[in-house]
Amino acid sequence: MDKPEFCTNKDCICHKKKLNKLRWCVRYGTYNSLVKGNIQRYICKYCKTTFSTQTFSLNYYVKRIISYRKILSFLSKAMSLSSISKVLKASVESISNRLERLTRQVIVNHEYLKSFISLNEDLTADGFESFTVSQYFPDNIHLLGGKDSQYLYYLNYVMLKRKGRMTEYQKKRLNKLYKNVDFPKGALSKSFKRVVEQVFSLADTTVNHVSLYTDMKPEYRTVFIKHPLKSTKKVFHIAQHSKKHRTVCDDSFTNEYLDREIRKDCANHRRETKCFSRNTCNSINRLIVYSFNHNYLKDYRIKKIEYKGISHAEVAGVPKVRIREISKTFFTKRVFLTLENVNTFYKNLW
Repeated sequence: MDKPEFCTNKDCICHKKKLNKLRWCVRYGTYNSLVKGNIQRYICKYCKTTFSTQTFSLNYYVKRIISYRKILSFLSKAMSLSSISKVLKASVESISNRLERLTRQVIVNHEYLKSFISLNEDLTADGFESFTVSQYFPDNIHLLGGKDSQYLYYLNYVMLKRKGRMTEYQKKRLNKLYKNVDFPKGALSKSFKRVVEQVFSLADTTVNHVSLYTDMKPEYRTVFIKHPLKSTKKVFHIAQHSKKHRTVCDDSFTNEYLDREIRKDCANHRRETKCFSRNTCNSINRLIVYSFNHNYLKDYRIKKIEYKGISHAEVAGVPKVRIREISKTFFTKRVFLTLENVNTFYKNLW
């Protein structure tokens, strides 16, 4: 690795500036690592913080190298964490740790690549329902996708109360479990409000009007009507019945498509599965890492020759040269939260 570009101390004047041409740090000895061999250390001349070349590596502070590419590949092929750990001969905790690191890489690089998009399509939003720990704690994951590209622009999470018919035993158990759980009021509306904010942010990148297709949940209509930016008339909300038959030519096909792909490719979201999520953050981490594979690595249409090698991101408007640019360092170079502009939901997850 070349000389570090910045100081790792967030309070140092050398932290948010790339000063690789100035002599702001000097070598400060070396140490030997069983994983990486001889490692060079540095010290900042201003704040006296010490760090090494490993500090800037995605494999910082690991005791064993595990292939991130294989984890990403296996995760997108409906393998559970337990199955991945057996194949790679590592503990489930080690795989979860690598997933956390991958999630941070995806968050930063997705926001970077998305900034190159000049929106040329309408958008769809829908709630993907699953559960964590048990079916008494269902969750709603809002997915914002491109109507034509099926590119996943944004997602967020909210926990809901169990609904539907229950036996007397289930009702008693539900009341017992919910005694110590705080369900925030209007959680679904607040979650969708964050989606609408993303829609208006994307609408600023185009001169055309943008339509947002959703189902007919009353919360969606209320949030959109009350949104302060609605007066700009840049975005139109179109509600369609959720039970309407959806084909490739339908306006809300993306909702059905993303739901199907996640159920098919993510082991913890399959119906009637033993691989359900035991931890909320891990569940969202896995979905975010999967979204990178869906957006940037998978072909837009698998069976059509003309789309071979073209990803959903490229159809949405992300330049291929930018995707190649981030792919060079995606599995090696660590990202830092203090240097990135990340939205609130992703920052809390981080």
